[in-house]
Amino acid sequence: TTVSNQSSSGKLTVTANLLNVRSEATTKSKIVTTVKKNKSYTFTKVKTVNNEKWYYIAVSSDKKGWVNGGYVTLQQATTTAKTTESTTASSTKATTTAPAAISGNVIIEANLLNVRIDPSSTATVIGTVKKDNIYEFSKTKTAEGITWYYINVSNVRSGWVMGTYVKVLDNNSTVSTVPKSGTLSITGSDVIARKGAGTNYDEVCKLKKDDSYKFTDVKDGWYRIVLPDNKTGWVAGAYVKTEKTSASTTKATTEATTKVTTEATTEATTEATTEPTTEATTESTTETTVAESTTAVPAETTTGIPVSPTAAPGITKNVTYGTVKVSANNLIVRKGPGSSYARIGTVPNGSTVVVVSRGSSWHQIEYGSGTGYVSASCIKNITTKTEFVGISYLDEYIYINVGQSVDLGRTISGSTVTYASSDPAHCPVTETGVTSGVKEGLYTVTAMCGSESASVCVVVLKEPNSDIQTLSISEKGVQFIADWEGGETILPNGSKVFYPYKDVSGFWTLGYGHAKTSTASKSWTEEHAIEEFNQDIEALIGADYKLTKKRPYLTEAAAKKLLYADMKDGDYVNSINGWAVRNGVQLNQAQFDALVSFCYNIGSSMWNSDSTKFYLKSAILSHRSGSETVPDQIIEGFCRYYKSSGNAYTGLWYRRRNEAELFLTGDYAIDRDNKFSLPSDISWS
Repeated sequence: TTVSNQSSSGKLTVTANLLNVRSEATTKSKIVTTVKKNKSYTFTKVKTVNNEKWYYIAVSSDKKGWVNGGYVTLQQATTTAKTTESTTASSTKATTTAPAAISGNVIIEANLLNVRIDPSSTATVIGTVKKDNIYEFSKTKTAEGITWYYINVSNVRSGWVMGTYVKVLDNNSTVSTVPKSGTLSITGSDVIARKGAGTNYDEVCKLKKDDSYKFTDVKDGWYRIVLPDNKTGWVAGAYVKTEKTSASTTKATTEATTKVTTEATTEATTEATTEPTTEATTESTTETTVAESTTAVPAETTTGIPVSPTAAPGITKNVTYGTVKVSANNLIVRKGPGSSYARIGTVPNGSTVVVVSRGSSWHQIEYGSGTGYVSASCIKNITTKTEFVGISYLDEYIYINVGQSVDLGRTISGSTVTYASSDPAHCPVTETGVTSGVKEGLYTVTAMCGSESASVCVVVLKEPNSDIQTLSISEKGVQFIADWEGGETILPNGSKVFYPYKDVSGFWTLGYGHAKTSTASKSWTEEHAIEEFNQDIEALIGADYKLTKKRPYLTEAAAKKLLYADMKDGDYVNSINGWAVRNGVQLNQAQFDALVSFCYNIGSSMWNSDSTKFYLKSAILSHRSGSETVPDQIIEGFCRYYKSSGNAYTGLWYRRRNEAELFLTGDYAIDRDNKFSLPSDISWS
């Protein structure tokens, strides 16, 4: 974490509908209170944490804390020269020393930055972009004393970003010389490989730290890499380190090219053969891609969630075809671009092949389930066609307010697309795909093209509630969690004790679900786990409760004490409170307790991993209330989470169903198969 302190003071005005005031300059700290839009306060300190500005304000004599600078405007500020020198971008007019460039490139400096429809901190958010990604901007505008940049993004609708959180790159900066190919290494652990250049694409695999890959293209901060078996994919630039091409590498490349060129004159004859052929498949390697590892943090604002960016349902791709022309029956396919590479098969004379990439002497073609190389002189009549390959939505959820519309339609050349809504009265869709939100709720819109179809969940949002108060988990809520977590050992005298153990996912756990969920913890010895647990015990409930050789367990009272410590102002309580306050969602005590239990079991990072796009949260969020929700949607929302490490567990499903019952009825009783019936279409572990 990078922190820089600044000596500043002045006045600010809140621009968000409802903004959290926190005890520390971080979204993970305790919420002291909230302040409303257009209220003005004096700030006495400024702090920059991970390239985000925070301002220290006094709401009242007993309520003071930090607010996120992305959701305030400054009326006046006095900043020292030292501060100005260390600030890459400022939110005040005073620090603007030169006119902004009309066009160019910017690099994102905030961990997660909103892209807005207009250059204003109160404008509709249409997407987000991540730290270290580089984008072209085509225009600028000064508003609210801040320079805004209109960036062009392929996987998010283009829009405006606040200049406070970006850095303009000059003509000599990295962006102008970023290589389109080379070698990179992975800098993060378990970096996710996906099927497209964006987090909205499906996962392909996970990449290990320090592994190296060749990359063949760069797009919006994503690198297209070559995976084993000649598959390809995209990985986010925030999790890679590129290696500059050395002189020796350049020389080797030149020599290899020269060798191939020299041999090319005889290649047409050499590569012709009478061997039997293997029929090539038509699966293109360009459809296999990659992506990143960390999750987005929700914005510190309760501004109503607007229309999400629309994704085109029609998927087309450019496919290059060529015809095999040789004097013999077949053409040899090799593992690499040269006759010295091993033969992997043949393609028959006169057949049509898909050309993946073209070279002066060798072309890469699709072959079998991967690719291979053939002599360029043997491929004739090369043409490129745009083909329709399917229909889908990049977004699983689309958010609109009541009374708003969103265009979910696209024209697909040569094809007819039709649309249907799960509730035409409350979420109608026109024949061209324009969808309107008549009444709050969750609806499904389906686009159909021939035998292909794709659906998207349209979340129609009610106006947010104001003055949402934070809650604490109740005594009954804590007992509900304890009863479900279990983990105890019953002694002969009937008393309960809690030894460290590994849960079904392999994580070391103590007491009522106090778990160590890092990947490394799975390989700890019991002695190591006890050392780690003792640090938590000492910090949360006192050194007297630490595990020893004589007493390597917690008593029931100590385990309950540790659970209470985890619940009091912990990540789980704060995660639910923060989400409810930011989004103007009214919860009663039982609903709050049910969500805390859910969050405690799946993990706060899972709850926070996507600020809104989550079925259970969407079912509640659409109504801005827990009491006006649709029961079936709440049950489905909870009961989607019954797996651990890919295995389906009956205990998890019963807990989810019980949490849904608590949310809907306020019943804290622990019910299993005496009340609920397990789904019969699931293979249970």
